[in-house]
Amino acid sequence: MIIKKHNVKNIVLLSLIFFVVSFISVVYSALNTNMYIDGNAILRVDSDIRITDLKLSNSTSGGYEVYNSKYAKDSITNGILLPNNDSTITYVVKITNKGNQKYIINNIAIESSNNDNISFETNYSSDQVIEANSSKEIEITYKTKLGSENKSDIILKFSFAKVFTITFDANNGTVSPLNKTVIENSTYGDLPIPTKTGYIFLGWYTNKEFGEKIESTTKVTITNNQTLYAKWENKDINVYLYNGDYLCLIKYGLFLLSFLLSFLFILEI
Repeated sequence: MIIKKHNVKNIVLLSLIFFVVSFISVVYSALNTNMYIDGNAILRVDSDIRITDLKLSNSTSGGYEVYNSKYAKDSITNGILLPNNDSTITYVVKITNKGNQKYIINNIAIESSNNDNISFETNYSSDQVIEANSSKEIEITYKTKLGSENKSDIILKFSFAKVFTITFDANNGTVSPLNKTVIENSTYGDLPIPTKTGYIFLGWYTNKEFGEKIESTTKVTITNNQTLYAKWENKDINVYLYNGDYLCLIKYGLFLLSFLLSFLFILEI
């Protein structure tokens, strides 16, 4: 059987359209969530910082897992049952930092839940930095105010923030501490006050040419660690001006005194 040329063109065109639509769907799915390939395989989005493992650790007073938990780049999904008021179930969440910058977990919150009586606790605190090219495991423990035989479906959302090191260059002065850490999108917070004999401190600046002044309320918008430079003003300038005014007053005073003495001398004559 001979296939006409226009039929071949149509087949090629439809094949190309199908390929492009499939490719776009795969990319969109990868960028937004997990894409299920089949019952077992999941394509996970790579990122500098993300959740890389989730496992059941412990349960008390009859609490148990209803179905296998799932995790995405910044969320975990749990199906649990807490039948008694003192029932709990604990998971271990592994977070991996593949980047070159330190991170913290900025927030963990319930994104979705079908049981308002369920809450959670964690052993993580914001001073626990996830170092570059390392992993950290934290615990999430679910508990309830009112036990129930109904399944609870919960999604926890994690947000991460970069941690930057700020180094203070006192510009021939002295300062303590020499550095501090700040969190992206927060403020710089308290900044040290350096000292330098014979000079007045005018503030911290982003470069040696004194570009942008950084204050405690300045928002952290940097993308890498940063050095801040102290700006100084010589105290001698103020002393000189003060002394100049002082000498000027003495001159005027002496002039007035000499004038008065001369006037008195003329009256006596």
